[in-house]
Amino acid sequence: MSTFIWILCILVIIIILYSLYYSLVVLKTQKDKKRELDPSVEGSAHDHPYLLNPIFLALIFAAVVVAGFIFYYVFK
Repeated sequence: MSTFIWILCILVIIIILYSLYYSLVVLKTQKDKKRELDPSVEGSAHDHPYLLNPIFLALIFAAVVVAGFIFYYVFK
């Protein structure tokens, strides 16, 4: 693989990791505040806020796809 592809892959991984970290920080600050906007959230969404968060699911999916492409091109 060319150097450009390696740099691009590393850059994408860094962006994904930063996005995941920033999302966790925002979620923690929101969790520390009172739940004034959604006081009626109950059930599985209340019990598992990370698992049912579409942002986390999209970031995890994107990380898996990027890792798949990297491994495909490295071991091709």
